[in-house]
Amino acid sequence: MTNLISHVCIMATDTSEIYKKKHHTKKTKQNNITGFGIAIVVSLAIAFLWTILGTNFTYITHLAVSKLNILFPTDPTKEPYTKASNSKPMKGGGECTPKISIVDGDFGYKYSFPYNTVNEEHVFGFLGRWLSQVSTKSNIWLRHFLINMSTKMGKLCETLPTGYSDVLLFNIGPIIIPLLLILPFVWFLPTLVACFKSMPTNNLLFSAAGLLFGWTYLTSFFINLVQFVDMMWTFLFFPLMYPYVWNSPIYKEIISQNKGSISLILLLSIAISAFMFLKIELAASITFMFLAYLIKQSFF
Repeated sequence: MTNLISHVCIMATDTSEIYKKKHHTKKTKQNNITGFGIAIVVSLAIAFLWTILGTNFTYITHLAVSKLNILFPTDPTKEPYTKASNSKPMKGGGECTPKISIVDGDFGYKYSFPYNTVNEEHVFGFLGRWLSQVSTKSNIWLRHFLINMSTKMGKLCETLPTGYSDVLLFNIGPIIIPLLLILPFVWFLPTLVACFKSMPTNNLLFSAAGLLFGWTYLTSFFINLVQFVDMMWTFLFFPLMYPYVWNSPIYKEIISQNKGSISLILLLSIAISAFMFLKIELAASITFMFLAYLIKQSFF
């Protein structure tokens, strides 16, 4: 009986020691400086990307319709769809939309495939004309959608107080632009429709045969891939690579107006990183310092 009691006491002591070790380990969380340093770099990258996407989206949605038609050409009688330039420029844009100056002309990566000049006397001429007709229709429909979306977003200033529309556009831009980059792959079905809509009989038969043998699907996928690259260029790289956009006063003004949003994004990222990798006391101190700095910059 004595041995049994002693064995029970030893087991209880061991269990108590294990509990103390686990409890002690939870209380003594160590600072992971390396992990926190990497998280800081990631936080800066997130804030930088948020700034670029938000500013680009605000800038593009502030363009008048005539300028959007340069960025997203929709007139089949003008370049890049034909060599002619006979149509009148479109007018429009919200009354409160700032007048942003963009140099007329090609912005860089835009295909130029005037299907009206393709020679159909040989098989490659027929294929070229069919491909250009399909891509022209698909691109025009997609760019009409982008223009309508941009003009409606730009007119938010008509319903929101002064300044609030720009803040809203800046902060929804980093969410909308990734969705727009997915759009070309969703545009696969409209591109398939473009293979048949208002096509001559021989082109219509060729598209129908392609549904059976696969080239119509491959063509649609290829066109959508080109559209994806085109939209990547427009929404991500175009404002950064053209000095007359990057150095424009309006582009810099958009960034200046949204310093509070940029600082808040950076604060949230750093605060989350601090509580993930550092002790609670140190993480709370770092968060408090950044919060005090943000309040000072915003209100004083």
